[in-house]
Amino acid sequence: MTNSIRRLTAVLLAIVLCPPLVHAYEFVPTDSEWQAWPGYCKAKYVWYAVGQRSKFANQVSNIHKQQLVPWEDAGIRGAHHFCAGMIWLKRAWLEQDTKQKSYMLREAANETLFTFNGSSNKSAPQFAYVTIQLARILYEQGEFERSIQTLQSVIAAQPKTDVLYSATAVMQKKIGRLDEAKETLLRGFAALDGASAEINYNLGLIYLELGELDDAVRHAELAYDQGFPLPGLRVKLEKLGRM
Repeated sequence: MTNSIRRLTAVLLAIVLCPPLVHAYEFVPTDSEWQAWPGYCKAKYVWYAVGQRSKFANQVSNIHKQQLVPWEDAGIRGAHHFCAGMIWLKRAWLEQDTKQKSYMLREAANETLFTFNGSSNKSAPQFAYVTIQLARILYEQGEFERSIQTLQSVIAAQPKTDVLYSATAVMQKKIGRLDEAKETLLRGFAALDGASAEINYNLGLIYLELGELDDAVRHAELAYDQGFPLPGLRVKLEKLGRM
């Protein structure tokens, strides 16, 4: 075999055996998944060929398109990948088969990482939600430390985004690090001058679990005075005769 034939054979084998690193976006939601998608996901989806040729192509309103504008303006790259990751994660939560669940989580991670790594504005409010989704996927994959570190890295860029503190504390609480969860929320409380109902609510829950009832009541009162809608903390404290 001549050298040129050998080289051609090697190239052909590489094409067959090595899948391309970049492929066309071909994600297809189910009818119920489409209905549950946020408007900005629907609007972004029909930008691409797969959406344009789908039955959903004419189901995007001007309201949906307006919901996409802040994402585009914020420098969030490939919101459609983030949106696909959103569905893959939900599918994984419902999947009982271990292998299928693992596959779905990998797809969720790959799609979400496309947006996370490619977005130029790490301080955009929308980027916080990309980060939280990635952290949830990592947690489901058993990557607990990476999940927490991912959130903490973006807190540094967005020190006044309350949902990042809450999401980090939730992850810490899930793996039994209640004291760390409390410290995370206290940092958020200080960064936002106590003005986050969500942080106060979650602090109330953590203090309650730690048995520090006076502090639990104090943050519960702050949370409800600030309009937090969920009654769970109030109900728990009422059962203890503390609210």
